[in-house]
Amino acid sequence: MKHMNLLGTLFVVSCIVATTVGVAFAHGIVSLNGAKDTNEWLAGFGSGGCSALPASNSGGIYKSSDGCTGPTGNEFIWTDAVGDQRTIHWGSTGDLDLKEFRVTGDSTTLYFLLEFSDITSCGSEYIAIAVNSNDASGTTFFPDNADTNLGSFGNGYERVIEVNTTSTGYWSDNSPFTSAGSSYCDANNNLWEISMPVAGLGLTWPASSGAYDFAVAVFCNDSGGICDVGGASDAMDVVTNMAGNTWNEVSDGSLDYSFTMGFSPSAITLRSLTARTGSALPWAGAAVAVGGLGALAAYRRRR
Repeated sequence: MKHMNLLGTLFVVSCIVATTVGVAFAHGIVSLNGAKDTNEWLAGFGSGGCSALPASNSGGIYKSSDGCTGPTGNEFIWTDAVGDQRTIHWGSTGDLDLKEFRVTGDSTTLYFLLEFSDITSCGSEYIAIAVNSNDASGTTFFPDNADTNLGSFGNGYERVIEVNTTSTGYWSDNSPFTSAGSSYCDANNNLWEISMPVAGLGLTWPASSGAYDFAVAVFCNDSGGICDVGGASDAMDVVTNMAGNTWNEVSDGSLDYSFTMGFSPSAITLRSLTARTGSALPWAGAAVAVGGLGALAAYRRRR
């Protein structure tokens, strides 16, 4: 049985960070098979006009129209720092060490690819992807007793996708959980692939607000639940630009980094990436490099 994680009052301060990115075309995936098949995911990075993959702890949009090989379309690709996972669970095996994260989609479905450093068991990962779909009232923390707040835009995240060997689906606000979509893990290729219907996520094409916010965390899987650290955030690795071990990001009990995507029936646009500045002053300005591109985002830090 799933349980809500009830957290205390959150204090919010805000700051702003940086720029805009042009539209590119998304693409569908033929099948979920735990491999970076060239008919399913882009390749050819660093040659033929296709940019090199993002530097560590950064991301950007990649397009077949720019010379990347594979399917006709685009992907958002994030390169995560290697070896930055917390080792409380599974030690330093690499099972919980996120290496790369990708997003693409079509008119009905979002597709995600997560590559880890070394999956020794597909039963080790509990993947959580928060989605702020319409800025209505939503959860400000990862559900399922994750002990991790979500730095949010507006009123919170309306959906949190959960994927592990026991469950694939999403939480609505912080409850209930709905089984939906499909997932596939291949330990030999160190990959998870996920498909999730956009209708269940409350998304519409084009986005009524022009963009949706995403935040990504990896927890240790405990029979479909989250392994408990005790008195601290249970997140083992997260998508963030915070340098060093993941503990540097979540030691305050909050994941304060997310990226913002705009969608339409044939297009997906990277609107912005948020960034932490370490400033306690509201509306403190800062600059951040994102795959060679800037980013503009409202960032709200929670403690």
